[in-house]
Amino acid sequence: MDSTYPWISIEENIVTCPDGHRVRLHAYSLTPELAPQVVVLGGLLSHDECDEWLALAKARLQANHSDYARSSSAVEQVRFARSESSFVAKIEARIGALTQWPDDDAYAIEVSRYREDGSFASSRDFDDSHREAGDRQAWQGQRVATLVMFLSDGTAPGAISLPDSGLSVCPHKGNALFFNYPGMDEPGAHRGKHRGVPISGGEGWIATKWLSSKAANAPALS
Repeated sequence: MDSTYPWISIEENIVTCPDGHRVRLHAYSLTPELAPQVVVLGGLLSHDECDEWLALAKARLQANHSDYARSSSAVEQVRFARSESSFVAKIEARIGALTQWPDDDAYAIEVSRYREDGSFASSRDFDDSHREAGDRQAWQGQRVATLVMFLSDGTAPGAISLPDSGLSVCPHKGNALFFNYPGMDEPGAHRGKHRGVPISGGEGWIATKWLSSKAANAPALS
């Protein structure tokens, strides 16, 4: 284990979090040595916890624009400030325990709704655009790992794929996908690239938590 990056211990298939919640782990072995660790966490969230995220996100989206119910936007997002409620703090603590990474070095959780044709293009969460500006301190912190929580069951197809590893993970309510990206400072590195497969009907919900190399105190979006 490289303690300079978030990492999930996979010595056991089922782990018990400090809050008593049990999570099933399925890790994928990738090469070369600096390939990302990819882990599917079965039941990271209970169905009730998923429903609570949905209720909170829908209420905030409704507050943001009055025509939310008739909105045709393919993708809508809302962010929750770190530890803004006991529920949010509980989930953040669970993620921190599993990834062995302090929440002070993490972004706020962002909940996204994807409707028909909604997706995200192939991208890396590691961002080297700050290099041109030469000012790391003005930036929110370098992302070093991503955790995507599925808040709803799969819509066709709505999967998240990691093209460099050949993996594709379908959404199952309560499950999560974790991957880190060590070695991204190396010239030409492209590890951690991923994309969302467009939804062809209905809608899908995810919550994303980015873990960073330094504290990211982003406020909640209004």
